[in-house]
Amino acid sequence: MASYRYSRSVKSSETLTFLGAMFLIGLVFVAIVLWPSTPRITPPAVLGETPLSRQLNDAETVKYLNVLNRVKPELSSELHAQAEAAIADGASNDELALLVVGSYGMAVQSDFKTLMQADVTHMEKLISLTQNGLRTLSMHAPKYCQLATLEPLERKAPEQIVEELGAAFNYESRGYSWVLRFNTATLEAVENGREARNKYGRLTAADEQAMQALIMRLMTSPQASKLIRLQSLSGPEQERAMKTMNMCDISIEGLVALNELPRDTKGRLMGELRREFGSGLLDPGMLGRLGIG
Repeated sequence: MASYRYSRSVKSSETLTFLGAMFLIGLVFVAIVLWPSTPRITPPAVLGETPLSRQLNDAETVKYLNVLNRVKPELSSELHAQAEAAIADGASNDELALLVVGSYGMAVQSDFKTLMQADVTHMEKLISLTQNGLRTLSMHAPKYCQLATLEPLERKAPEQIVEELGAAFNYESRGYSWVLRFNTATLEAVENGREARNKYGRLTAADEQAMQALIMRLMTSPQASKLIRLQSLSGPEQERAMKTMNMCDISIEGLVALNELPRDTKGRLMGELRREFGSGLLDPGMLGRLGIG
């Protein structure tokens, strides 16, 4: 049978865009804790013991610091330099935790293509971690599931964001633990992508059918169907409605369905996302079109 080459029809493009949007919405709340980058410092060859690892010495933090140093040594060096200066000024554990949380975030954009070459099991883990984090956020801080809350934060200065959100990422808090686990898993996936360099093929006819079935399921699901029904509204009406919807609950349904796709399909979907990155599907402007930016 002749192989099916992915068709760039309007229908296929909208399916891929929808799936990309669901995953992006699921990650957007992480971006509110990022700090501006500072000049990078030549990294040490081996992490070893540092003032930061001595002060925040729980197993979860130590593991993250070692993975960060191994995969992104320049960011590790930057973090430890900042932490050493902060400790010298008498920084608390909670203040150091904010530095740790913000040490790897939007840097994933530069690693995205490498990430999409990792083994599918890494992506499955990231999707599961995202859905668990969103479920916790929806239960304990639902206002941060609304774009109306997230949008103003994007325009605030870092110190204003810290003032408003800092307590959610106190040392050994639920938020701190989740970010460390997610960032550790992301870094490990990037590392795997560097080594494996999987070249996933184009979506097949069977893949397309599986994704269409996923969309049809979501159209009748309690939460995600709300997002789909917005298509009948005008642009301004869509924007107003989206800003007050619980995007966490909507994204959870989409991520659960996404992770139920066949593993081979998910691999080829990763390949498509890698090829599309930077061409308008997953660029920063997409957040604006979703009403986020």
